[in-house]
Amino acid sequence: MKRLFFYCLLALIPTCVVAQGIHFSDDLSWSQIVAKARAENKYIFVDCYTTWCGPCRSMKENVFPLKDVGDFYNAHFISVSVQMDSTRKDNDTVRNWYAEAHAMKTRFGVNVFPTYLYFSPDGQPVHEGNAAIPVASFIALGEDALNPAKQLFPLVSRFETGDRDTSLCKQIAELTYFSDHKIAGEAADAYIAQMPDQLTKANLMFICQYTFSVRSRAFHVLLDNLQKAREVIGAYTVDMTLINAIVVDESDPFLGKSATSTDWKVLEGYLNKKYPAIAAEAFGRAKDRFYYEGKDYRTYVDCFSDFYKKYPQLTPMMMLNTRAWDMFRKSSDKHVLTVALGWSKACNDAENNATYKDTYANLCYKLGRKEEAMKWEQDAINMSSDADDKKPFEVVLEKMKKGEATWPQS
Repeated sequence: MKRLFFYCLLALIPTCVVAQGIHFSDDLSWSQIVAKARAENKYIFVDCYTTWCGPCRSMKENVFPLKDVGDFYNAHFISVSVQMDSTRKDNDTVRNWYAEAHAMKTRFGVNVFPTYLYFSPDGQPVHEGNAAIPVASFIALGEDALNPAKQLFPLVSRFETGDRDTSLCKQIAELTYFSDHKIAGEAADAYIAQMPDQLTKANLMFICQYTFSVRSRAFHVLLDNLQKAREVIGAYTVDMTLINAIVVDESDPFLGKSATSTDWKVLEGYLNKKYPAIAAEAFGRAKDRFYYEGKDYRTYVDCFSDFYKKYPQLTPMMMLNTRAWDMFRKSSDKHVLTVALGWSKACNDAENNATYKDTYANLCYKLGRKEEAMKWEQDAINMSSDADDKKPFEVVLEKMKKGEATWPQS
């Protein structure tokens, strides 16, 4: 009898652990969720996730099950977890939410995951959040959803009907930065227009962060005060902000997916006329981006090498290493790998960094220089003092010794 009681107690333990976190009413329809929220006078919390989203899994495994999180959300919200993509393995519960998931994704422009949507007890949208965040921040987000003074959707409604209070504009820009660049940009521009001094360090950093378009006030503040902005927050931050906006708004739409030599000449002339202070840099960036997106890696590495040689101040070592690693993963072309190896060598010449050594080792290995590759990988291991840091390098070295591929296999 005691043994039977013991086994029964064991069987209850997982249920208790699960129950202490957020209780999700995924078996209910949206209309039932709203009805339940009205009846219990609770707000509604919707976790929008996808099956491929790592941060979504992190929240489900590390935040949602915690007691403090469950105590707060269960007391104030009816919660539902909604899958925003579809797979062949989806069960009936997920499939039953397909239509509502699509409607939410469309209505609220959900394109960052996870996204958290909050609704009033009668089903009206009041607040929104994004990304994997710590426990305290996630609870604070829920508290804001309950506070009319901090609810995003009513704040946006005030802005859209003409309220240009300075703090309101800044608040909306910050709240919508990840979820809605259109609203964020408009609110940021309204805030920037009211800055007493746009060229302070803090204000210029804000302006760079919200330069989403060449048509924005933020963009023109930087362009019109280029030298001063460079002096205050650095040429790299200012120039890359302008370049990225020009490439996205001007070059990409003009070039499309194919470009002739005439197209390049026309684009170069257009940029020189419209943005003379930054045109050459923007044109160079447009070329390497075009060939990268088109997966013409042979031309891409030559274009990017040219950009790096002309504008080293716009190519920090971390970026250069990332580009080299990217080519290691995506190409088996000897020319591409050899050029990328040159980039990696420049990184290692500049800094003593285990990650840079690992990149160099992998490029050597893919080029057939096994002994040299293993030496560099061992150097990366030796540089890493923490066991967790050493482990991925040790895995790579073991593959090299066995003659196995260290790059993704299609």
